[in-house]
Amino acid sequence: MAQALPKTKGRIRTVPAPPLLLWRLHGVPLLFSFFFMLRNSAFRSESELCRAISLKISSQISEQIDTMLKISERFRDLLLADSDKNYSSLRRLAEGSLASVDYIQSISIAPGAIIRYSFPEETASAAVGHDLLDNPERMKALVRAVSGRKAVLQGPSVSADGAHLAFIRLPVFDKEELWGFVSIAFDVDKMLQILKIPAQYPGMRIAMSSREPSGSQIQGKLIFWGDQNAISGYETMVNLGADDSAWSVLVASAYPATRAVWWGLALIALNVVG
Repeated sequence: MAQALPKTKGRIRTVPAPPLLLWRLHGVPLLFSFFFMLRNSAFRSESELCRAISLKISSQISEQIDTMLKISERFRDLLLADSDKNYSSLRRLAEGSLASVDYIQSISIAPGAIIRYSFPEETASAAVGHDLLDNPERMKALVRAVSGRKAVLQGPSVSADGAHLAFIRLPVFDKEELWGFVSIAFDVDKMLQILKIPAQYPGMRIAMSSREPSGSQIQGKLIFWGDQNAISGYETMVNLGADDSAWSVLVASAYPATRAVWWGLALIALNVVG
């Protein structure tokens, strides 16, 4: 661009525009356009990464829960096939299950919601005869299991020794009549420790949350494991069999793209004013 000066002896004299003015007129709009392209790309890449990791972790946890669900179903099938509810056959299945899955704390059989058998036998005396309906939260979980005629995931809750214990509650129906429940208690911290989740994904904020139904409403997300700062991250539900459970995996970047965006804006501002 050229600037016009006053006429001198009948001719118009022109001088080149200053380089800074050319930069501000042409370079700054291009820089802003390039910046917004990079910003959109950064946000999209971060979102896709968090989504992929969340799906992967959810799948890993779902596999562990599915293993325990299948164990509870084997107990149910054994109870329905054995009219005498033979204790020795139940004990063999329980011992094999406890030996194969380290994070299972206990397995209980409760006809009519009253615990009759509990494994391992060393801790059975504290559980046998216990009424599963005497706790409001547990009763809600059992009601959901019965109304849906399928297993539900309850918890986790903090045990007396500080562990996060969760439960799979499977209703047992003899034809159309409710016979009772198979319950598997497992140590959530131990299960997640075996999966070594944080070590697999350095630079990521990862958490587990629960939205257990309370009455007719769903509670807000309650993080029971991991980084509290992941609460606004990408969320994927954990499966219980073919259905979603009340658990979800939350994943966010420890170095979010918004930081790069603000730094980019600062650099553009410096170039403009400079």
